[in-house]
Amino acid sequence: MSDAGYLLIFASRLLEVFGFLMTLLFIFKGVALKHVFITAGLTVSGILISLFGFVSGKISAIQSFAIESVFAGFILALGFYAFIEKREEKLRPPKPPPKGTRCPVRVGFVKED
Repeated sequence: MSDAGYLLIFASRLLEVFGFLMTLLFIFKGVALKHVFITAGLTVSGILISLFGFVSGKISAIQSFAIESVFAGFILALGFYAFIEKREEKLRPPKPPPKGTRCPVRVGFVKED
């Protein structure tokens, strides 16, 4: 394998680390759990497809890099969507209280408008 092949394999592994770090970022930023699991699944499946295909000799270093690039693109798009969804959820007005709720200050019933 040439030097370019080794550089492509190294770049593929960096993209795998990117996916893992995005999963950790989602966990610590409080993104919805569905996005965390989808990101983790994309990262693991990209690693397995790329690594086992390259080790078995069925795909080349360029194809391995291309697979990891596609999966990294999906993860980046999912990250954009997840943070936009989180921002919209924060801007949404709160739900009205259920009927029969009492005010904690005046101990009176809360009126529905």
